[in-house]
Amino acid sequence: MTVLALDIGGTKFAAAAVTADGDVTARAEVPLSRAGSPDRALAQVVEQVTARVPADAIEGIGIGSAGPLDPRAGTVSPVNIPRWRDFPLTAAVGRMLPGRPVRLAGDAQCMALGEWWRGAFPEESEKPGAAAPEPSAEAAAGPGEEPRR
Repeated sequence: MTVLALDIGGTKFAAAAVTADGDVTARAEVPLSRAGSPDRALAQVVEQVTARVPADAIEGIGIGSAGPLDPRAGTVSPVNIPRWRDFPLTAAVGRMLPGRPVRLAGDAQCMALGEWWRGAFPEESEKPGAAAPEPSAEAAAGPGEEPRR
């Protein structure tokens, strides 16, 4: 399985074809300043990746974007891209690669999930959200409070 991962950033759009194992098989970046418009930057970054990975190999699309955004509606209104207010991003990308599921989330959420999945946490117990031991009553008490037992 290969997915197209898109990052809608403040100064550039980036895309990569990523396998289920996390291997990046193609990557592209398009600076907004050189593209002329955010719509053109989106088209260019998708075209650059699909030129190196056949479009029929891409089974799904995941988008991380600056906000505000509405994942259910598939719209974004990044504060740094005034032309994109309630822009239907998932629909626009879906038209470029029809017939594939497209999902949208906040860029910080995507980054945290990527770090959790493939990032800098070699031990399972170190991952954010991993079960942690309960603090002692003394550690849980606030300054000047008596420990609750």
